[in-house]
Amino acid sequence: MPRIALSLILLAAAALPGCQRKFRPDPMATIEEPEELKSSIAMGDPRDAAQLLHGFYDAEQNSWRWSMRRFGVSLRPPAGAARAGANLCMTFTIPPPAAPAMAGGEISATVSGVQLEPFRAGGAGEQEYKVGVPREALAGEAVTVEFELSKAIPPGGLDGRELGLVVSSIRFAEP
Repeated sequence: MPRIALSLILLAAAALPGCQRKFRPDPMATIEEPEELKSSIAMGDPRDAAQLLHGFYDAEQNSWRWSMRRFGVSLRPPAGAARAGANLCMTFTIPPPAAPAMAGGEISATVSGVQLEPFRAGGAGEQEYKVGVPREALAGEAVTVEFELSKAIPPGGLDGRELGLVVSSIRFAEP
């Protein structure tokens, strides 16, 4: 009799639908939220690195990056920019050893494909490229900003890489 009872219990258990356990997330697991797209990025901030699209080397001294001749970033337009436009600002340095090769070079930029007024770099030292961006180029949640330099140090020059500018930050500011 116990054998028949055991068989009936097993048969009944097999006939029942499968056990459906509720999903219980691991309380020790963490979910990393993606960083919000910013209107201002600092080259030394690792949280901003995702907005660097191409043309940058690793951060140095936690504050700046060498660029290549062509480089690009993604930025969020500031609030109200679709109505009033904005200024694109890039803070950069031309180090003294690079000045003979870089001084007087032109920096060109586009925002969402719209060509902006170029900037002629001075000699060695910190400088700022600041240019107005028309509102038509600032529609949407994110825009692509592309830079191109007329002069760069070719690979094999100072340290074996193609070197453009020492960039500290790129941001949008109110006009």
